[in-house]
Amino acid sequence: CKTCSKKLDPAMMEENEGEAYCKSCHRRQFGGAEEDDKPKVVIGGAKTCPRCNLVVTWKEAVPGPAGVDWHKECLTCKTCSKKLDPAMMEENEGEAYCKSCHRRQFGGAEEDDKPKVVIGGAKTCPRCNLVVTWKEAVPGPAGVDWHKECLNCKTCSKKLDPSLLEENEGEAYCKSCFRRQFGGVEDDDKPKVVIGGAKNCPRCNQVVTWKEATPGPGGVDWHKECLNCKTCSKKLDPALMEENEGEAYCKSCHRRQFGSEDTDGKPKVVIGGAKNCPRCNLVVTWKEATPGPGGADWHKECLSCKTCTKKLDSALMEENDGEAYCKNCFRKLFAAEDDDDKPKVVVGGAKTCPRCSQVVTWKEATPGPAGVDWHKDCLTCKTCSKKLDTSMMEENEGEAYCKSCYRRHFASEDDEDKPKVVIGGAKNCPRCHLVVTWKDSVPGPAGLDWHKDCLTCKSCSKKLDPSLMEENDGEAYCKSCHRKHFANEEDEDKPKVVVGGAKNCPRCGNTVSWKDAIGGPGGVDWHKDCLSCKSCTKKLSPEMMEEMEGEAYCKACFRKNFDE
Repeated sequence: CKTCSKKLDPAMMEENEGEAYCKSCHRRQFGGAEEDDKPKVVIGGAKTCPRCNLVVTWKEAVPGPAGVDWHKECLTCKTCSKKLDPAMMEENEGEAYCKSCHRRQFGGAEEDDKPKVVIGGAKTCPRCNLVVTWKEAVPGPAGVDWHKECLNCKTCSKKLDPSLLEENEGEAYCKSCFRRQFGGVEDDDKPKVVIGGAKNCPRCNQVVTWKEATPGPGGVDWHKECLNCKTCSKKLDPALMEENEGEAYCKSCHRRQFGSEDTDGKPKVVIGGAKNCPRCNLVVTWKEATPGPGGADWHKECLSCKTCTKKLDSALMEENDGEAYCKNCFRKLFAAEDDDDKPKVVVGGAKTCPRCSQVVTWKEATPGPAGVDWHKDCLTCKTCSKKLDTSMMEENEGEAYCKSCYRRHFASEDDEDKPKVVIGGAKNCPRCHLVVTWKDSVPGPAGLDWHKDCLTCKSCSKKLDPSLMEENDGEAYCKSCHRKHFANEEDEDKPKVVVGGAKNCPRCGNTVSWKDAIGGPGGVDWHKDCLSCKSCTKKLSPEMMEEMEGEAYCKACFRKNFDE
């Protein structure tokens, strides 16, 4: 550059009167905001777009193949017409292609060790100036190919992948260093800028400001409101997002469309390489992946509480600063009783309930599908609106269902010998740690599925069913042993309590005390006086009772109503 002496390649060059300038110096000296609607000029006349052959103004210019200015609307893949930005573009003989079409037409696996070529010779890495091969190429600032090993933050030398990269004047920065040097809180309502103009959201093509930006596929900034699954339109945050060819998908849709059982032993990959577990830093395969803090994939074996090393699943996990904690340790370390009416917060703001989208406070939070916090009043079955607690809930694609509706919608008799699955893999029995199938599952403590043969009293080993079970700290007890260990005579008139408050009778809605509790449908405690047949009001005992959708029936009425 004539002004700042910066080294140039043709793709990063502007010209005036036979001299070369970097894009920044050229704009400062020869064009400003007031020129946005004027043509970009070179010696001999105005610049024209190679695709449509019409004049290109400052405002609508975007760098295309060989650094030539194109209209933003014209910069599409020659083969599939997909909309491109420079960071997602490959080129051949002056034409623009998306990465998929370019690789299909001009490069394959057998070319991995050959240089990536452009008109005039092989591509070189801007950091080390050596040739970049297909195998070692990763997109860096302005979509230029860098060596994976060279792509690190100019300021702090932190290793980067494209999703964690910001750029300024052709250099790469981590998000923290970039914000410190080039943007602050006062910039929240200003557009995020790159060489050539403001950043646009790939979904709606409108300008993205600092405040409304969220990282989407390929680390490109999207509007928070636009980041939803391409297939089912489910609202996404980066932690619950998978990507393919620049598009965003929820984990369920992505797995259905792009992953199958034969990928279970292969690594989960992102642009730039395989996903690594944040705890042990080793590659995570599809089969062993489970969502951890920030939605990052962890090994199931690694997902344990940082403080007490208790084994965790997503539904029993809290997070802070990228680390996983059990609920007890998290509360001890980061919250107190006077926080009960304050919102539960995560990086980026307060937690909101997926059903009503309102802020969730500590006091009213209950874990819902995928362990996300919901309002207690919002946690109802999507189909029949029945009130749920965690022990009565099944989930599918982020929604909550009662066990009956879930089975009707998502399981059939030929599933009985298949494992019950959750996001990340099959459900395991808490007692023996082996996989639980539909046929041999029974709800145990905290509503987790146990093998029927494993559901025994921890103290006396008596065989239990849910209606004869009490629980404490995730373990199962018969009523006698539970009473011996955890209650005494003066507790008889006190309510039976669970995490989050006293137990209520499903029939009358009033609190159930130790003295008047009896096991009803689903093993839930009812008042002895309330346990009667819903149809004929006949008084029932647990051994004379049948149940359907959380309600109690005598055997005769049950047969009349539900058996053919």
